[in-house]
Amino acid sequence: MSLNSELYDFSNYPADHPLYTKDRKSIIGLFKDECKSIQMVEYIGLRAKMYSFITADDKETVVAKGIKTRNVRFEQYKKHLVQLFSTTLAYVHFEKFQPSDSHGEGCEKWTITI
Repeated sequence: MSLNSELYDFSNYPADHPLYTKDRKSIIGLFKDECKSIQMVEYIGLRAKMYSFITADDKETVVAKGIKTRNVRFEQYKKHLVQLFSTTLAYVHFEKFQPSDSHGEGCEKWTITI
């Protein structure tokens, strides 16, 4: 990463880290290290904007756009990855009301979940 440091925003690193700099903080288009210089131990990416990872200090991060992640854990991602390759998918159905709908009706949605 130090070879291409102009492509990264290291502002979330600890202040004593050799790559730390505030010069490129919040510049659009730069990459940011989600782990804040801590090594990633395990990573599972199920699809775009739906991934989870564990860092070396045992911190678990879960990202799932459109799904509340309060009760979703890394092990569930791992279990779902196994299910995904065994061709059994879990779908969830929910209805969503959007005030912007011209008819004031809700919409139904089916999405793959864990």
